Amino acid sequence: MAVIFTEEYPEAKASFSLEISRVLFSEKSPFQKIEILESPFFGKILVIDDCIMLTEKDEFIYHEMIAHVPLHVHSHPSKVLVIGGGDDGLLTNQAESPFYTRKWLLQVSQKLGQVFSQMFFYQANIPTYPSGYWLFGFASKKYHPSKDFLQNKYDEQKLALKYYNQEIHYASFMLPNFVKDIIHAK
Repeated sequence: MAVIFTEEYPEAKASFSLEISRVLFSEKSPFQKIEILESPFFGKILVIDDCIMLTEKDEFIYHEMIAHVPLHVHSHPSKVLVIGGGDDGLLTNQAESPFYTRKWLLQVSQKLGQVFSQMFFYQANIPTYPSGYWLFGFASKKYHPSKDFLQNKYDEQKLALKYYNQEIHYASFMLPNFVKDIIHAK
């Protein structure tokens, strides 16, 4: 009989379930419940407080998008602000709920806009993240994520990545209308 792990989203009356072959690690720290599960399809899965943080099958999408989008816009990045980073992947900023609200996204957009003259959202499809659709923020006092894309730097690096490429870089900033409406709401 298969064991099923289910991540619940009570706000949306939804859930995401997957088969688990075994529990590799499970511990409750003073701050959070940490589990490492193994799935026949998704491989090892990091779960914190019953929420999937990453899987071997699709973690590269999140990490490539959060790392390479800004790195291919700034010519000589030497300082990186890491917010969160509990999985040691790179940057992460996890809200209490995996689902954003219109109000929350609007507040983030307005606050970033007060600090940075350039503020954009970009997207990726990550199968094991809630809804599979994920937004990232790009904020800068100087750089535009598409106009300042460093083609020569990208070409010289000859990166062997699984998800990110120059077409994905540009396309990720092409947001659907419902996201634009939320961001630009007054």
